[in-house]
Formats: sequence, C-alpha cells, structure tokens
Amino acid sequence: KSRRRTKTLIASEIKSQTGIPLSRRTFAWRHGFLSEALIIYEMNEENIQDYLSDYDRYIKTPKINRDYTSVFDNKLIFDRFVGRELIHTPDVFFWLHDGVVFSMLGEATAAARPIDVIHLCRKKKRLIVKPVTGGGGKGILLLEEKDTGEIHINNQEMGSSGIEKLLEGRSNSIVTEFV
Repeated sequence: KSRRRTKTLIASEIKSQTGIPLSRRTFAWRHGFLSEALIIYEMNEENIQDYLSDYDRYIKTPKINRDYTSVFDNKLIFDRFVGRELIHTPDVFFWLHDGVVFSMLGEATAAARPIDVIHLCRKKKRLIVKPVTGGGGKGILLLEEKDTGEIHINNQEMGSSGIEKLLEGRSNSIVTEFV
C-alpha cells in the first residue's frame, strides 16, 4: 500500500502544472512536499517546518485516525460531530443527495428545493458546492451572483433551470458558505 501511495504522489507531481522552477521543486521534494505546497501554503525556507509534509501525511500516517477516519473524512459528519464551536469550519447550508435537497439550516434537517439554494446564493453572494468526501478541490463548484443579478457556476452563466438540474444531479454533496 505504501508503494501505491508513493506512486500516486509521484503521479500528482508529474501532472502538476504549477510552473514552479526545478530548483524550487527540488527544495519542496527534499522536504517531502509536492511542489504545489509551495504555492498553497506560501511556503519558504523560514516556514517549511510549520507544515506536515505530503510524504508524512500520505505515506507515513495515512491511518492515523483509525476508528475515527469516517468522522474526519466526511465533511457533513465532521460538521455535525465537532461543531463550529471547537473548530471554525464553513457553515453547511444544504445536503444534496440522489436528486433530493435537504436544508441543514436550523436545528433539524428538512426537505428543501434547488431554488432554495439559488435564493441563498442571492443573499450570500457566493456559495460552494462540494462532495461530502474527498479533497484536493475535486468536484467543487462556485455559485456566485454577479453584478448583473445572474447566478454563475464556476464563472459560467447558467439559467435557474440549468442550476436546478445541476444541483439535482449532485449526489452526496454539501452547499457551504464561501470562505
């Protein structure tokens, strides 16, 4: 398994399109990081020791949470289990699952409609739709109300019916505040 995780890290680095010079990439590699970490964390010689390396995270400690992996890997469970009082996490407004929209506003989960997500976007100006599990920015959508009053998804204009269809097509995703 360690060998497979190492190959995955190497493949991620090969696919990287960060445009970082080779000298900076080797700096990151020598410290166990993918080169994209230099950008994401604004990492340099002075602060590199402040971060857990990609090597340590993915190769040495992938099972560190053991029995609690399901809590830490599931954004919806983590939000409900840990709560915003302990760790600031983005507010979760809706859960989208198998064509059904559930409102997470208030104390109880309630049925909602895709149009409710659109109305909240108009109020908040920006919302994020993302998978409940996973990471690395995969599957994330930015819903944003533009100055024209139109809602865009990832900077593409889309009518209300198109947005509703898109939201209904998402499964096991959450709608959160934009941070």
